[in-house]
Amino acid sequence: MGRLMKKKQASRALLQRVDLYLVLLRRIRHQQDEQTIHDFRVASRNLLALFPLFPPQARPKRWKRQVNRRLHNLNRLRDLHALKGRMPNASIALDMDIALALGGLASSDDKKRLRRRLQRELRHSGRIAARFIRKHPEEFMRMLQAEWFRIHVSLFKRLCEADGKQPRSLHKLRVAYKSFRYLVSYMYDAGELLLLDQKQVKYWQDMLGEIQDSQFTLAWLAEHRQSGKAFARHISGQSIRQGQGFIRRRRRFRRFIEGLVW
Repeated sequence: MGRLMKKKQASRALLQRVDLYLVLLRRIRHQQDEQTIHDFRVASRNLLALFPLFPPQARPKRWKRQVNRRLHNLNRLRDLHALKGRMPNASIALDMDIALALGGLASSDDKKRLRRRLQRELRHSGRIAARFIRKHPEEFMRMLQAEWFRIHVSLFKRLCEADGKQPRSLHKLRVAYKSFRYLVSYMYDAGELLLLDQKQVKYWQDMLGEIQDSQFTLAWLAEHRQSGKAFARHISGQSIRQGQGFIRRRRRFRRFIEGLVW
């Protein structure tokens, strides 16, 4: 952490995330296929992960709220699409939920004035933040260090609390790991992390994501009384096995996190 920050690379990595989000914000209005939804979710999370690193004058809460609101609809759509791939039979109720979620996504963009305001605010914030990184790299480094420490504390706390029989605890761990993952991705692109095993990053994300998918499936089945008891029992057993499987790998996960030395 003591070396000179690559300020041009760091500012460029931040602007790339802002620009990609804006590109997908336009695209999602006309393309709402699963790949575009996935790409927009990732771009949203990459952007939100950097919010604590924007200087005060560049981070109006309004654009954060708008990004979060769209992300909520994107997350719902992603969960429903994953559920549709797991359902043994087609479900009218599931198709209706997907249609409603798509409608919610469209309603987020139905006011041109608000969308253009979001675009202006993000561009403005991105320019200010990039200029701040180039002019005040030492201060930005302190902000980055503080966020790195905060996320590590949160992640290790959730890891200690994780219980294979308590899905809620694994969900909290997954949320903490997501914040960690997207910050690490930025630091790698900014030249602050020289080594990053992308396969390991994805491995743990997928494992925690599968547990979340099982829990969402059970909640949806209970809400809609769908697919019969046999399928519900199968998913419930699968969820327990997934949670216990992660707990058995807890030490390996901790070693992976601790191995990312900065």
